[in-house]
Amino acid sequence: LSASVPESGFVLVCSEVLPSCVLCPYYIEGIHNLYEQDCGELSGWMYSVNGKFPGISCSSYEVKEGDIINWVYTCNLGKDVGGYFEE
Repeated sequence: LSASVPESGFVLVCSEVLPSCVLCPYYIEGIHNLYEQDCGELSGWMYSVNGKFPGISCSSYEVKEGDIINWVYTCNLGKDVGGYFEE
């Protein structure tokens, strides 16, 4: 992701949520001036890989050759984009 951002012209805002966590330290706050909670408290960025939502943080996902990663903005905790997970 970080390698493709400069080429695309997008603005990416990423924060370290849990610096002590080796597997999940990064969270995408905003892409191209659209930020989490801009559409309410359940809104934010989610990603899918090859059409499926992995259900793990983007920094934990191991990208494989041929993977197609798509970032989508949800206004309802993923229910509106097909990425809702029951706990």
